[in-house]
Parts: sequence; C-alpha cells; structure tokens
Amino acid sequence: MLKPNDNLTLLRLLHQCAHRINMSSKFPGQGRLLVLLHKKGTLTQRELIEITQRRSATLSEQLASMEKSGYITRTKNSLDNRNIDVSLTALGEQAAIEAEQARAELADRVFGTLQKEEKMQLETILLKLSQTLPPSCHEKGV
Repeated sequence: MLKPNDNLTLLRLLHQCAHRINMSSKFPGQGRLLVLLHKKGTLTQRELIEITQRRSATLSEQLASMEKSGYITRTKNSLDNRNIDVSLTALGEQAAIEAEQARAELADRVFGTLQKEEKMQLETILLKLSQTLPPSCHEKGV
C-alpha cells in the first residue's frame, strides 16, 4: 500500500489519472481547443497559446492536425498579418458539441463513484496542488 510520504507515488498516480482522462477523450489533445473555439468564436493562435498555456510548437502541431481533419480554418488576421485567426468549420462545430458531451459523460463516469464529501475533499486538495505549481511550469519542462 501507499506510504504516507511517498510523494513520487502520488505524483505517478496523479499523472496516470490525467493521462487516462486525456486518452479517454473522444478528441485527445483537441477537445479543449474545439470547445474553446466553439464557446469564444474565432481566436488568434497567440490567444490560444495564452489561454491553454501550451507551447507554440505543440499548439501548431495540434492545429495542423485539426485543419487536416477539417475541423478548423486558419487565416491571416486582417488587422495584424503576424497573427493567425483560428475558426471552427461546420464539421468543427459538430465535433466541439460531441467533445463537450463526451467530456461531461467522462466526468460523470470518473467522479460518479465518489460521495459528495469525497468530491469536496478532492476539489480542496486539487486546488491546493494547483496553487503550488507556477502557471507556466510545463514550458520549463517540469
């Protein structure tokens, strides 16, 4: 069983849960982008980087894949040619709706086994852990 001070085991389990949740997604790596664009409308690539806290190269790869799948279009920003506008296509709008529904179903499946008190405790713990991490720790390779 887990030793109370086994921080590496806790980190591994947390990472494993996050990975499984991401891989259970109907659109792994793309679902959040689809939902963001669906809710906020057209965003620049720079805005997506800021909102998602993803590295530029990572986001570019994901957007290229989404464009190839027909979910988005990328066009030069009319006000600033250095920026690229990212918009959902009709297919992307449908995918965003599916991603949002799948995300809600996954949340129900993952957290449905917990009692209300356990959910409150988990939320408190996750918020505390989240506050210990700098917002851009992934950019530093952590």
